[in-house]
Amino acid sequence: MVLPVYQAVANMLQSELTNQSTVRGRSGRLEIYRMSLIGDRCDLA
Repeated sequence: MVLPVYQAVANMLQSELTNQSTVRGRSGRLEIYRMSLIGDRCDLA
């Protein structure tokens, strides 16, 4: 299920993988992303 908020802003965001980390109690690695706004904040209004 895609959330309505995500649908509204998905084309305005850029993501970049910044780190991978292990978390106690979980198998595998957790990926940490930096999210950046593409364009002008006025586009959000």
